[in-house]
Amino acid sequence: MVWPLKKRAVSAGNTYERALAERPFPYPAPPAEAATLTDRIKAIDSRVAAIDAALVHLQRDGYRFSELASERTELLSLKAVAANRLNSLTAPPDPKAIEISRRREAIIAAWYEEQADNIMRHVAKLEAEGDHRQARVWRAELLNLRERIAQQVN
Repeated sequence: MVWPLKKRAVSAGNTYERALAERPFPYPAPPAEAATLTDRIKAIDSRVAAIDAALVHLQRDGYRFSELASERTELLSLKAVAANRLNSLTAPPDPKAIEISRRREAIIAAWYEEQADNIMRHVAKLEAEGDHRQARVWRAELLNLRERIAQQVN
């Protein structure tokens, strides 16, 4: 389904190339999320260090030892998840994925521009006919248009 849209976007007055040049991508990661993940990793490291210190003085077959060892395993799993997410936020993006995303965004932008123009012409026609209720409904349709197009492009 993407290729007919791409051809239509290219033939619609170089909208595709203009959208590629103007669209900033990739979007920067939210700094709050990276800081939260870093704080989580530090907290996990400090708790694991405390558990390691406590495990040295306990008997291996005791209930407290098994609970602390279990907590340590869970914390290390959570740390791995947080570290992977942090790495995905800070790692340089794959150039192929960036190009695919740019093309997809350009297609969505071109298709949105075309459909929004069609809807606004239809709204103007409805208002000229005096059907203000349907004009309002169609203007409301514009609010979800980009999301609907993005779902169709996927």
